[in-house]
This record gives sequence, structure tokens and C-alpha cells, in this order.
Amino acid sequence: MRRALAGCLGLLLCLSLSRCEMPTGAPDFSFESSLQAPLLLEKTFVLLGPQEGTDALIDTTRHGVDTLFRVESDNVLALVAEEELEDFVQLDELSRTLAERATPAPVSVAAGVDDVLEQDLSAAYSFDLQVLRIAPLALVDTTMPVPVLPLEASLPSPPARLDLGTEFIDLKEGTEVVLGNATGGVNELHVSLYNGLDVPLTDSRAASPPRLRIRYADTGELLQEVVLERVPQPGETAAGMASLAGKRLVPELIYELDLGTYGGAAQPNGAIRLQVWTTTLEADRALAAVPGQTVQVERQRIAVAGESQLLGAVLASSELTLTLHNQLPVALQIESLQIRTREPVGGYPAGYAALQLGPVTVGPDETVTVPVQLGVVSREVDAVAMVSTPGSAMPVDVAAADRLEMELQGLARLNTLYFYPQGETFHTDGSIAIESDEVAFAPGDYVTLADGQLVLEDLLSTLGANLDTLQLSFPDIRRPPYRPGDTLVVRFVRGAVDDPGRYLFAGLAAGSAVTRALTLRDLRLYPAQNTLRYHIYGRLETASQARALEATDSVRAMVRLENLDLKDARVQVSNLTADLNDDVNGDGLLDVALDAEARISSVDGLDELSKRVSGLQVQGTDLTLSLTTNIGGEATLYLAILGRAADGTTRFLRGRDAYAVAPDDPVIAPLRYNGSPLGADQLIRLSFVGTDDPDRSVTRTYVLDATNSNIDEFLSLLPQELRVVGRVVAEGAVQLRQPLTVTARAGLRIPLHIATDVIEVQDTVEVDLSSLDLPTDPQDDVQVEEARLTLRYANGIPLAVATEVELLDAFDRPIGVRIPAENTLQVAAAPVDEQGFATTYREGEVSVALSREQLALLKQGRRARLVLQVQTPSEQVAAVRIRASDALRLQLQGAFRYRMRVH
Repeated sequence: MRRALAGCLGLLLCLSLSRCEMPTGAPDFSFESSLQAPLLLEKTFVLLGPQEGTDALIDTTRHGVDTLFRVESDNVLALVAEEELEDFVQLDELSRTLAERATPAPVSVAAGVDDVLEQDLSAAYSFDLQVLRIAPLALVDTTMPVPVLPLEASLPSPPARLDLGTEFIDLKEGTEVVLGNATGGVNELHVSLYNGLDVPLTDSRAASPPRLRIRYADTGELLQEVVLERVPQPGETAAGMASLAGKRLVPELIYELDLGTYGGAAQPNGAIRLQVWTTTLEADRALAAVPGQTVQVERQRIAVAGESQLLGAVLASSELTLTLHNQLPVALQIESLQIRTREPVGGYPAGYAALQLGPVTVGPDETVTVPVQLGVVSREVDAVAMVSTPGSAMPVDVAAADRLEMELQGLARLNTLYFYPQGETFHTDGSIAIESDEVAFAPGDYVTLADGQLVLEDLLSTLGANLDTLQLSFPDIRRPPYRPGDTLVVRFVRGAVDDPGRYLFAGLAAGSAVTRALTLRDLRLYPAQNTLRYHIYGRLETASQARALEATDSVRAMVRLENLDLKDARVQVSNLTADLNDDVNGDGLLDVALDAEARISSVDGLDELSKRVSGLQVQGTDLTLSLTTNIGGEATLYLAILGRAADGTTRFLRGRDAYAVAPDDPVIAPLRYNGSPLGADQLIRLSFVGTDDPDRSVTRTYVLDATNSNIDEFLSLLPQELRVVGRVVAEGAVQLRQPLTVTARAGLRIPLHIATDVIEVQDTVEVDLSSLDLPTDPQDDVQVEEARLTLRYANGIPLAVATEVELLDAFDRPIGVRIPAENTLQVAAAPVDEQGFATTYREGEVSVALSREQLALLKQGRRARLVLQVQTPSEQVAAVRIRASDALRLQLQGAFRYRMRVH
């Protein structure tokens, strides 16, 4: 430019000199001239591009923007993007919430020793007749002369009195007795004969010693015959004995004496003495009268049997019965009965009356049952009874085996048991409830755990006996391969070494609490009807030392399931609500403005584009949101989706109609923005139906357009960042399987049907003015009288463009030159047809006069910053449509008028 100005000045000087006469003095004159400088800037802009030979208001070839735009079939530009949105939504919190709701509250479990302390007790004893005893009888004792031999004579004798005594009651005036088979001093008949004659005595046949025959008086049948052991000589006594065992005995008997002597008949002188008696007789049966009488009888060391090797017990309650069976043919009345302990039991001394029974009448051959209560019992007891009978006036048939039988039997619940342990067992069943209104387990439903713990906290045995084995089993917690028999069993075994992998631990020491944590990794829960069953089984030691168990003894523990992490689950849920984000500060709220809580993602290119464009308002957009997951079930997503532009402007995506959120929906209560509750008009609701098979993912697609959302308004923001918080509500049958896969893809389509408001575009272009060396010194002969920059335009875009150009130095700092000098150049929109397409160009220009100071700075210009605000003409209501070829042409040119002085 400087060389061009110099050339022009030289040419003008030559022309002037050729037309003037030569002066006689020094020349002193001046003249003016104008110079039109070459174009400083000439640009053709399409709205989006660039295209061949043109620049672009929005450069879509820049990295990150180059894939956003395409020309559709009608040559209309559209912004198109498809992007996977990282961390757009995650359902891990649903898994955690489900695990939390499926976790039962800690529960205290206990197993008492009722199985050991509930024992069937029994004791049997009787008051027996045992034998029917007849005291020794003197049947005959007579001295008589013998006038002639041989002699067979019946001797007169009074009837025998058959009074019978027993171990129980006495019998009088027996009329018939059947002796038992006992021998050896009982049931013997003895005969003694003194020979006071002057001849030896034999039997009548003189073949053997004398004989005595005893016959029944009523029948004449022989009862017994006694042959004396030798032949008595004069002055001698001979004896004989015979057994009456098994014989029938009656009061009236006939005694026949058979005597003789050697040599045939004789008439001896003198007399003989005959004695006949019995030893004690023991009868099996008797027909006798029973007189009225009262007797006291006692039985000692009656054994009390229980299910354990009993030493003694203190009873809490009992269902004992005393059975009385009277085998006698007469009625008996038990006036009193006492059962007394033989040893001390607890605080009870020996001889303590554990049972006292009042009058009880038992008829002949009758059984009576009486409920009784015992307070204490020892392993052996004594029984003392006072028994009376009215008797029987008539003879009755009595057997030696007749007795009064007593049997004590029944179930007793013990407060304290003293015993020798022999491996007794006890068990308890129970269940742990999952108390949740949101989670239910139908038959076959389950939860497989990726992790978690079963904690047996403060496991304590207070038993007074050692445990050989303690076993806690959980039938509804199964180990692989999860068959019904694959029950989780935790064992504490005396003498074992801890092996948590096998759920085996050393035995419990009485009185010492332990805590054991067991991994639940890969175990599966089948909580039928929302309960987990448990069984506690214990087996006591076998010991020769006495032990004591109390009713308050137990094995107890606090059972907790904690830190459950689901690997696989099939459950029924009702309004199961979970956060989609982590509540990092634990305030129960989800704030979309908090980076730590919101899920943040971006659409590549929109972030770059939004830095260059603001104020865009578009119509006819749509957003296709695809969610792919392996989660099964039905759910509703409540989402706060906040778009943020490069300049910090924010806008929420709002659902309409089916995607609208009800204002009173309680699910949205925790959702916040900068601490303030979000309204329903700042949210969107998406219903979701998951997969039928967690091994196969399913994709659900939502198309958001102007009918169901504010997508036009939302995308007009050109959000470079998407921030999402939300909640999910699941309903019905839900299936989860790790790893949970949830991916989101967004497909954007924004046809450039520009609607309203202002789109602001800023761009910087190269304009090197360093060669402009204009004279600015007031003392120079050449002075610039006027300098002007002119911006010309031709607008073929159907949008008004408010334009300004500002010159910048090499460091992008303004040099103080702006076109126009104030406000902006209002470039009118191109005329459009009824479809919104441009039909021709709008042309115009604006000039700016430069001050001397600006002129001096002009040569520092290196770039020009274009600030374009694209506007729709206010009189247009419908959106305009932009072709790819629609362009805005700009030219910047300088014009200079200068004065030259010639001396």
C-alpha cells in the first residue's frame, strides 16, 4: 500500500510540473487526491460448511463437528449425530436397593433345651399279697391205747383253722387252699409216733414202718400218706415227713393210722402218742373270707426312669397320672399315699414328700387313674400307703399274685435336670422374616449372591453341660449347585479346628460368646413367603460326671445378613424405588448440579459447536434414545436431564403426555437442582420393559419430538454436556444378572428449520494489514485528510444477520477499529418463498471513518473478528429453511483522501 501511494504521488507530481511555468521563487502549494485501496477482506459465508470456494459461519469441518451435519434430499442442512452416552444411566443402584430390601433385619435366635427337659417319667410298684401264708398247724396231738394189732383206725381231730396271712392284707377262715410248689422247709407235713407198747410197731402188713394216711373229709380222697422212717421199738419215737406242695388243703381232714407188729396179731400193753403238724404253708390260691382291716404298707427304692440317666429333677409342670389297678376280689381304699425322695435334689432334702395323695377307692379288679403333680423327683423314691378294705363276709377266691398295682407315668417339663449326659439332643426351628412391602418371593424365586456375609454374633451357650455338636442349618440358603439338599450348615464340633471354607468351627465353650462371619459368596437364597428358615440342632456330651440343665439354659446368637451384593436374582417387586445415582453426601437427595452425584456425558461435536453458536432455536427436531440392557422386568425411569451449553446456559428436558411426570408423584421428591426441588415440568418419565432372558439383552427405543417433549427447545441449546440424575420404579417380576449391562445411545436429528431468537456466531479470520504504512506525522508533506473502511454485504440466507467486524492484533487484542463503529450492521434476511427458502440476495454497505489515532494503529491488524447474530425477521412466523448453498458475502475495503504540500 505504501508503494502504491508513493507511485501515485510521483505521477501526480510529474503531471503538475509539466503544466506549470517555472517560478522565480521557492514553490509553496498543496493539492488533494483520493485513493481506493485494494480489498482488505472478501468472504463468502454459507451458514454451515465450508463448501468449495466459501467459508462458513459455523465451520463444520473442525474436529468434533465435522460429522454432525449432512445435506438431506431437499438440499436442506440437518444436524445429525449418533452417540453412545457413557454413564447416561446406570441401574447398579437398583441392584443394591433390591439387595437392601431383600435383606432381613438382624434377628435373635435361640435354642433352649426343652427337648431334654421334656421327659417321659415312669415309676411302677405294687403292694403285693406275694404269698398266702398259713402259720404252722398242729393237726393231731393224741395219746391212745392200742388194744389189738394190726390196727387201721381213723383218729378224731378238730378241723384245722386255715387263717392266711400275706404281705398286704390278712385272710380268715379259709375253706380251701391250694398250696404252692415251694419246698425246703415250707409246705411240709410232719408225723411223730411214740411207741409206748411192749412190741415193735410196723404197718398192718408188717412189711414197713407205720403209716399215716390223710384224706379229705368231704370226698375221702387221699391227701397224703406218710411212712415213718423206721420201725419204732418199745419206748422209741419214729418220725416221718411228706411234702404238701401243690396239694389242696381244707380245714376238715381224716387221719388214718396203719399199725401192726411182727408175728401177726397181738394184744400189746401200753399206749402210743401221735403228733401231726405242718411247717409254714404257702398257698397260691385260697378260698377265704377277708375281714375289714387297715394296713400300712411301704415300698422302698422304687426306680424312677426318664429319657436321660436321671439323678433328680425339679419339675415345672407335668402331665403325670397315677394308675391304680386292684387285682384283689375286695374293694380297697387308699387312705393316703406319699412318695418321698431318697436323695437331696437341688434345694429339696432327702425324704421330701414329692407326692401326697388323698383317699381313692378302687373296686375289685378295677383300674382308677388319678392326675397328680410332682414338684421334685429323685432317681429312687420310697412309697408309703395307708390302705383299708371293708373285707368280705363270704369266702372269696384270692390268689398269691393278687396285688394293688401303682404306676406313675407321663410327660414332665423340668426346671432343673440332674443327670449323666448320654448324648441327648435338642433342636429348634424358626424363620427369619424379610419384612418388605416392595419385595416378595414367589415359589422358585431366588437371589444368588456375588458377595455378602452371614454373621453369627455373640454366639453363646449357657448350658450346664458341654456340647458335643452344635449345628445351625438354613434350608433356604443353598450352596452350588443349589439343589434342595444343598443346605448351608454351620457346625461347631468339639475338638474340631476352625475351617470357615467348610463352615466348620471348634466347639463352643459354655459361657464364652464368640462371633463368626461366614461368606455368602455364590450362595443362593430361596426365601419362600419372604422367610428364611433355620434349624438349630445340639447334641450333648457323654460324661460320667453329673451335670445340671436349667430351663433357662440356651444357645443363642444374633443372626445378621449384611453387605449383600446380588449376582443373580428373580423376585417379585411392588413399587420398588431405587436411585439411579449415588447419594454421595448421604442427605437422601440427588442433585443434578453436583458433579459427584450427576452422571455427566456429552455428544461429540455439540460441545465444540456450542462454543461457536449461541441462541439457536430450531423446530422439527427429534432425539432417538435407545437403552440396551439385560435386566428383566418392567420399570419406569424418572429422569432429570439437564443440558448445559458452552456459555453455561442450562435447560431441562421435559416430557409431555405419556412421558410427562405427575406433579404429585412422590418418586420425584428427592430430586434437586442446586438444592431446590425439581418440578414435574423439569423431568421426563420413560416406561421400560426389560428382557425375558438375562442372558440376552434387549433394546428399547424412545423417539422424543415436539409432541411428547420440549426437545426443540432443549436441542436449540446445543448442549455440550448432559447431566442426569433420576430414580427407577420397578414393578412385577424382575430378573437381574451380573454384570448388569445398561448402555444408552442418542440419535439426534436437527433439520435447520430455524425458528426464532438469535443465533450468535463468532469467528476469527486472517487479515494482515502490516503493509499499510500510512503517513500519520503532522509534519509530513503528505497527510491523510480522510480514511474510511467500508463493509459491503449480499445476504442470500433467509435470516437477518446483525454483523460487526473488529480488527485484532497478533495477540488477538482489539486495536480499536470496529465496523460499524457503534451497534451492529443489520443485514436484512433474504426474501423467502412460502416454503421458507431464500429467493434472492439482500445487498447493502456501511462505512466507518477512521481517526488519526485509529489510522496509526491500523497497520497492527492481523485478524478480523466477525461477530454475527443470525436472526429471523420479526414479521416471519413460520420457520425458515436453509439450503446448503445459501450464502452471505462480505467485502471490507479501505478509501483514503490525502493532501500533499510542495515547497
